[in-house]
Amino acid sequence: MPAIFHGVGQMQHRTSLFLGSAILLLTSSLMAVNEDMSFNQRFTAYADYVALNRDHLNNKKVVSSPGKNLGTKKTLDRFKFESGYRVGLFYHTSSFNSFEASFMHVNEWEGSSHIKGMANLSFPFSNPSFAQDFFQANYAREEYKSQFNTAEVNWWYHFTPRRVNYFSFSSILGIRYIPLDEEFHLTFKKNTYRSSYDVETKNRLYGGHIGGNLQWNPTDALSWEITGKAGAFYNPVENHLFVGDLNNTVTLVRFQREGSTTTFLGEAALLLSYQLGRYVNVHLGYQILYLANLALAPEQVTSRTEPTLRSRLNKEGTIMIQGAFAGINFGF
Repeated sequence: MPAIFHGVGQMQHRTSLFLGSAILLLTSSLMAVNEDMSFNQRFTAYADYVALNRDHLNNKKVVSSPGKNLGTKKTLDRFKFESGYRVGLFYHTSSFNSFEASFMHVNEWEGSSHIKGMANLSFPFSNPSFAQDFFQANYAREEYKSQFNTAEVNWWYHFTPRRVNYFSFSSILGIRYIPLDEEFHLTFKKNTYRSSYDVETKNRLYGGHIGGNLQWNPTDALSWEITGKAGAFYNPVENHLFVGDLNNTVTLVRFQREGSTTTFLGEAALLLSYQLGRYVNVHLGYQILYLANLALAPEQVTSRTEPTLRSRLNKEGTIMIQGAFAGINFGF
C-alpha cells in the first residue's frame, strides 16, 4: 500500500508540474507575447511615405450646352493619388502614458477638364446677358487645385501596456491644426476673347479631437492596430472671387469675403507593424479622413447675379481623403 500511495503522489506531483508549466506558458503568451523593444526606449521617432487621394461629395454644373454639360466632378475625378510624408515623435513617460507630435504634408492635388462647342457653351447665370464671354462661347476649361497639411499633438493613455498584452487599448486626446487652400479657375473662350471666373479659398482649422487605439499582438513581432478619431474645429475662412468679361478687360465681380464656421472631423486608420529588432519597427497601413463644413473653391461658384447673393460665402463643403502609408520607427 505505501508503494501505491508513493506512485500516486509522484503522478500528482508530475501533473501539478505539467499544469503549472502550461499555465505559465499561457500566461506569458497572453501577457508578454510581443514586448516592443523600441518601447523600452524613452523616445520613438517615425517617418512615413503617404499616397493619398481626395474627393468631395458635391457636383456643381459650370458649363451647359445642348446635349452635354461640364461639372466640377469631372475635374475632381482627374485628381490622382499624390505622394507626401508624415514625421512624428513619441515621448514615453511610462508604460501607461505617451505624448506624440506629428506633421503630415501632401503634394498639391490638381485636375483639369475642358469642353468644346459651336458657339453653344454657356455658364448658367440666372441672367444670360450678365457676361458676354460666358454666353454662346466656343470653348470652356476648368482647373481645380487643393493643398492639404495637418499637424497634431496627442496624449495617449494606455489602459494596458502596448505590445505587452495580447490586446492593448489606448485613449487619445489631442489638439490639431489643418490648413486647406484651394483654387478654382474657369475660363471661357468666345472667338478671340478669353474671360475668367476665378475663386480662391482658405480654411484654417484650429481644434481638438478624441479617439482610441486597439492593438492586437498575435506573435512576438507582428501587431495589428486600428485607430479612430473624431473632432471639432474653429475654422476662419476666406473667399477671393473674380469674374471678368470682354477678354478680362471688364471686371464684373471682385470681392473678398471672410467668415467662420465649425468644421467636423472623422478619421480612421488600420496599421500592420513588424518588429525588426531592439530599436527598429516597420509598418504599413490605410487611412481615411473626412471633413465637413468647409469653404471649398468650387462651392463658391454661383449662377446668381444679384450683388447680395454673389457675395455669399458657402461653408457647407465636405471632403474625404484616403490612401495608403508605409514607414519605419526608431526607438532610442
